[in-house]
Amino acid sequence: MANQENIPDPETIILGLREVIRQREGQRQNLDEEIRAFTETVRFLEASSEPPVVAPRRRAGSHGAELTDAVEKTLLAERPLHRKTILERVSDAGFYIGGANPLASLGSYLSLDERFVNVGRGMWTLSKESETDIAKSDDQAGATGENL
Repeated sequence: MANQENIPDPETIILGLREVIRQREGQRQNLDEEIRAFTETVRFLEASSEPPVVAPRRRAGSHGAELTDAVEKTLLAERPLHRKTILERVSDAGFYIGGANPLASLGSYLSLDERFVNVGRGMWTLSKESETDIAKSDDQAGATGENL
């Protein structure tokens, strides 16, 4: 008789199994969404006529002018920005940031370039010198009629 006391009643077993089913269906739904996203990415990459621009892997300090120029253009449009947003925008522009942690890699790239200033908590903006240089080059371009 003692063994029968340890056996849960059928109602409890049914409720437990229904909960497991609900959890597994949620997991399956998440997996289906991931599979769809991966499939769309593969199709997009297969259909792309041009390969993505890859930031050159170089020693620290010579980190690819194309990438940092793209970051500068991104920050000209809106600043300050979180490095996650910057990473998304330069990735959308065709750049690949490698490493085990792409956000940390981007932060390293930015910290090595005096044009960029970390204003705290992953937020980046342009340095005062960079803003001045850009304004001067815009003024010179306007004076020579390059913007026409």
